[in-house]
Amino acid sequence: MLRPRRQPPTLPATGETHINLAVLQPGRMDYACGMGMYTGIITIV
Repeated sequence: MLRPRRQPPTLPATGETHINLAVLQPGRMDYACGMGMYTGIITIV
């Protein structure tokens, strides 16, 4: 049995998008695209 692949939501090109990340410990979360070309940091307070 094959599981359907979950598609990520489509995000708008401009504006704000809120994403629920559940409860996280305070600190810093680094992230990058699959190719490592676009990076960023989420600061959890």
